[in-house]
Amino acid sequence: SPVLGYVKVDVEEGGFRGALLVVDHRGIPLDFRYTDTVSPTKLERVLYGDALEVYVREEVILGSLLDAVEAKPHIWICGDRHLVSPVALRSKILSVTLEASNRNSMDEPGQLSPMPEEGYYLLQVNLMGPPCRLSVLSDSDSAKAASVLVDAGATMDVLEPFSRIDRALESLD
Repeated sequence: SPVLGYVKVDVEEGGFRGALLVVDHRGIPLDFRYTDTVSPTKLERVLYGDALEVYVREEVILGSLLDAVEAKPHIWICGDRHLVSPVALRSKILSVTLEASNRNSMDEPGQLSPMPEEGYYLLQVNLMGPPCRLSVLSDSDSAKAASVLVDAGATMDVLEPFSRIDRALESLD
């Protein structure tokens, strides 16, 4: 049964905060990690310049989250396209983004249709509802990602855990 990992990093009011949630194929949590808000100083903002956001997001936030997680997923579903490559490189696990779409439902679960943008596909995850918008680092990852997501989509809403991450972080404030 597939194990799914969800990871996101938010930039808010000059600070950065990240969280990840690993769930089983039914959506039951196996691991949850988060960071406190990281607020760079004025001096750090000057010294890092345009590289500050990349450094904090990839090295500080993702580094601490991915190093701490104990339940390893089959796939990381990232909340932002900018996270896909650093998560894949650091974790050595397939990493994608998955978003809702407003397209018409496709014929059957597992149907994968390339979009005009390179690395983007429409994927029908389950029987009901519209397909999801999937992005992958390489086209060879699309079939593997689709297989894992469709397996999980048979028993859970594969997009819903992101809202749980948001609510969990709000409850900590």
